[in-house]
Amino acid sequence: YRDRLGQAPKHILDVGGGRGDLATALACAFPTTHLTVIDLNPPSLQAGKDYAKARGCGDRIDFVLADMVDFVKAEGDLAVKMPIDLVVALHACGDLSDLALSYAAQIEAAFVICPCCYGKRHIAQFTPDWEGLCSDSARKSLRRMSELHELPEVSRLSMQLINSMRFQRIQKSQYCVSLEQYDITKSIRNHVFVGMR
Repeated sequence: YRDRLGQAPKHILDVGGGRGDLATALACAFPTTHLTVIDLNPPSLQAGKDYAKARGCGDRIDFVLADMVDFVKAEGDLAVKMPIDLVVALHACGDLSDLALSYAAQIEAAFVICPCCYGKRHIAQFTPDWEGLCSDSARKSLRRMSELHELPEVSRLSMQLINSMRFQRIQKSQYCVSLEQYDITKSIRNHVFVGMR
């Protein structure tokens, strides 16, 4: 990722970043970038701190024990100290992908979001934008069908429908956005939203 001027991001927010694998890789790739990892799992965050320190980039990564809902409600106190250029979320479960997309739009940051677990992690205090494009029963059915591992084609089609609705809503936020796919042999949850203003 580079911005329109070809600059590396100054501050990346990794939503649900757990052990910091992605954050550490990004810190190694962008030696002048600061990163913030938000996750709810203390052992994962500690493992991430240890891994980043061992890789020599621990001084540029903050591992924050927080719920993304609380972070957004606080309007990202960390973002006030250092504006966020890029929001990333690799396999952010359920509504967490939508919350990451919504937060990126709120702060006008670029994003790279890879959704996963479409039928899990419902955030009670948050309604994803795409849900307004279909009925409650259709939304519930799509979420259930996206998790039908015994019927992979049905699962893939359901994920595509959900992501198509996400794509439509993101475009209304004045983003230049693409919905990309990587090799399905790596993961069946292979859709990635990439957006810039």
